[in-house]
Amino acid sequence: MKLVGFIGNDINASQFEALGASVEKYESVSGNLIFKPYNAYIQFDSYDENRYRPYLQLDAEICGGNGFRIDDIDGFVYREDDKLNRSVRYDFTDDELAILVNKGLYQVDFQVPELFTTTEFEIPMTMDLVVVKMSDHRIVYADYDMVSDFTTNSEITDYNLVQYFADQQVDLDLAKSKDAELENETGYGFGYEDNQFGYRFDDNSVEESNDVEHESSEVGDVEVDDESVSVETQSEDSRPKVYEHEVDKLPTLNIDSILENHNPELSVDDNQSEVDESKKAPSEPEITNSEIRTVVNATDEFDSAKANNQSMMNGSGEHKFDDDYEMGQ
Repeated sequence: MKLVGFIGNDINASQFEALGASVEKYESVSGNLIFKPYNAYIQFDSYDENRYRPYLQLDAEICGGNGFRIDDIDGFVYREDDKLNRSVRYDFTDDELAILVNKGLYQVDFQVPELFTTTEFEIPMTMDLVVVKMSDHRIVYADYDMVSDFTTNSEITDYNLVQYFADQQVDLDLAKSKDAELENETGYGFGYEDNQFGYRFDDNSVEESNDVEHESSEVGDVEVDDESVSVETQSEDSRPKVYEHEVDKLPTLNIDSILENHNPELSVDDNQSEVDESKKAPSEPEITNSEIRTVVNATDEFDSAKANNQSMMNGSGEHKFDDDYEMGQ
């Protein structure tokens, strides 16, 4: 007989006892808790804890308990509002992990069976029970670890959950057959046996390569004139250099050669005749001098200005001497 169960050693049990109800306590009763998972997935330990060892995680509701016998009571069921949400960790043995690896455990899209979220699991548990007997009703209070998640395995539960996992390993034979079909259609495939990422060519490609060699041998008999040599066959030094910007030319300019070849007699009219008026910048100043100032002209003007300045200084000294003489008288 299954009775309505309540969580823990509720204070109501003491109140019922004060009202004259019969209260019987049973400690360390071996039984099962009934879990109904709503989520199931593979989880991994951390490296420090267990070297990334995988295990099955079941997020579930505790629906009740069974597996014990007190008089005619063999279980209890929680009301909908009294259910607890707890997680169950199901650890795989080494043999079970080996089976899961062969089934594709480390595939990116490895799936957990949907059966795990539609089935109720009975997890062995030790609990304390309190049975309250009233005139017309009996109530069971169950007390166990209400905080921590539960840990179990196949040895504790006698469940063999590995057998429900589908074989999700990639079939290499099937992949090779698909590759062969692709090769027949397109002429190349992925190459599982030869070159996994290369191309496979048929016999026609060999014939094409022979044709290319034959053509190259014919070209070798043609006489080539020296004048018909293209720029691409010339040496690097004799090829014309192409500059993307005018600034790139600066490192190659020879300033000394430019100064030596400078013509001082060049007139403004001759220079302006070569300039395209339409290409002049709007803000470019116009030259109004009738001749270009050369180094010789600049030297003569400097000497003339220096002589005039010296003569002015001498004249001002004489006037200053006469004024001082008159003031002394």
